Amino acid sequence: MKEYFLVLDAGTSSIKAFLFNNQLEIIETAHSILERKISHDGAYVEQDPQAMVSASYSVLREVVKKSGIVPNEIQSMGITNQRETIVAWDKNSGKTEYPAIVWQDTRTENICHTIENGDAKIIREKTGLFPLPYFSVSKIQWLNNNGYITKKSLCGTIDSWLLWNLLENHPHVTDATNAARTLLWNIHTGIWDDELLNIWGMRKELLPSVLSSQSFFGNLNSEILGIAIPVRAVCGDQQSSWYAASSLRNVSTKITFGTGIFMVQGLKGFALYPDFFTTIVPEKNKKIHYSIEMKIADVCGPRVTPHLGDENALRPLMKEFAKLSAKAAQKLPYKPESIVIDGGVTQSDILVSYLEEYLSDTKIIRQHPYEGTALGVACLLRDNINYFSR
Repeated sequence: MKEYFLVLDAGTSSIKAFLFNNQLEIIETAHSILERKISHDGAYVEQDPQAMVSASYSVLREVVKKSGIVPNEIQSMGITNQRETIVAWDKNSGKTEYPAIVWQDTRTENICHTIENGDAKIIREKTGLFPLPYFSVSKIQWLNNNGYITKKSLCGTIDSWLLWNLLENHPHVTDATNAARTLLWNIHTGIWDDELLNIWGMRKELLPSVLSSQSFFGNLNSEILGIAIPVRAVCGDQQSSWYAASSLRNVSTKITFGTGIFMVQGLKGFALYPDFFTTIVPEKNKKIHYSIEMKIADVCGPRVTPHLGDENALRPLMKEFAKLSAKAAQKLPYKPESIVIDGGVTQSDILVSYLEEYLSDTKIIRQHPYEGTALGVACLLRDNINYFSR
């Protein structure tokens, strides 16, 4: 009997692999640190795409080896990933055209400033987002403007890059939650939108096919683990952790304290709010489900790591993070009775105590395990067992 789910979590700071059992308990983990190259002014933030692939191979093999299970006991595999980060590569050779441009990168501010007000309104209404360098399309445009895109190029977010490299037959695919962060995908119709493509001067041929988060994306190359494990779930990291909170805790608002701090709240239908991005979370019953999101802080975990074990140094940081989170929560359109928190920083009792102080009328629920992004994909995989047959 196949009892395990394999999850690859391709974050900004590291790539991790998890083995979950069918009770969604973590059986084993493995991780590899990812380096970022940041320019002196902080505008350029880049990573090595090939290092991501190598790290993925390594942690997938390591987690299975450490667990002692045999790969044919694995029911299925899923991927969750840092969003918005863009990779361009040659579709024939697989060679990357340029380093990955990370979601934190701001080099494309001037490109975004050229978007006229009328076009910005169209972008907002069709994608729920604003024309900001945070999102993917201006990064692709920068690559094109600087001669890194050719007729043989493919582009994609980190999930697309890893799927192309890890799966048999090199599929060029993504899931809806990642596509929704590009400024090119219409979150009402669920397609790459011609009007949006024209606004940004983008060719559809560069972009991957879009599947729902719970889909068959292909089979893991058997060279990695000796067996072609089906990949049945792909989801952007913040939507994935929201899915875990919603599925396991029946809570529609979550805050993740990871590399950055992100808050997501589910909506009953599409709506726009001035302080929030509107985006989507994994589909249920084949219907698009909307949510709002706020990036509370760009950097969280990397500020904490140097001070681990030093309570005096940690206390002001945790107080700052809690205050920022409480201020953001006050802007939510639906006042939450409970908020689920996840991410490595939530292991801190200091953070939790400050959150309980500043959000005194809201129940703070620590997700267990705290790896909410990986847990969400494990939930998607478990929910899919009865739908797919191998």
